[in-house]
Amino acid sequence: MTRPIRWELFAQQYDQMMKYATAIRTHTASTEAILRRFMKANAANPTYQAMIELGRVQKSIFLCRYLRSRELQREINSGLNVGESWNGANSVIYYGKSAEIASNRRDEQEMSVLCLRICQAALVYVNVLMIQDIPTTPNGTVCSPPRMNAA
Repeated sequence: MTRPIRWELFAQQYDQMMKYATAIRTHTASTEAILRRFMKANAANPTYQAMIELGRVQKSIFLCRYLRSRELQREINSGLNVGESWNGANSVIYYGKSAEIASNRRDEQEMSVLCLRICQAALVYVNVLMIQDIPTTPNGTVCSPPRMNAA
């Protein structure tokens, strides 16, 4: 944080912020449409600036919670590890062009991502089938393969 939160923006723009939040919640306007309006008109819009400040407040609250809670730190680290594992698998599955989507066309990008997701789902399905084939004893423990006796 480079400067203190400007709380006065909330007081000045509260009604407008509630109007936009209500529009999003009741689905009378999409988040994208509202953001597009702010970006097209002017990023210096006072309501937009108040929403940016609100984001800074939420970020500050989260950082305080994160620094205070070891459990939250472990949970986030665990989630990051899962995400990194998926990203590593993606680079193996989607090996062409250094595992990057090379097209600028939205329809081609979407097709690439959908194909990648189909491959991911297929790999998960194959893994589930392989795990189901692992023999278990009646009490549920996994049978270990027979040992080879050294001669």
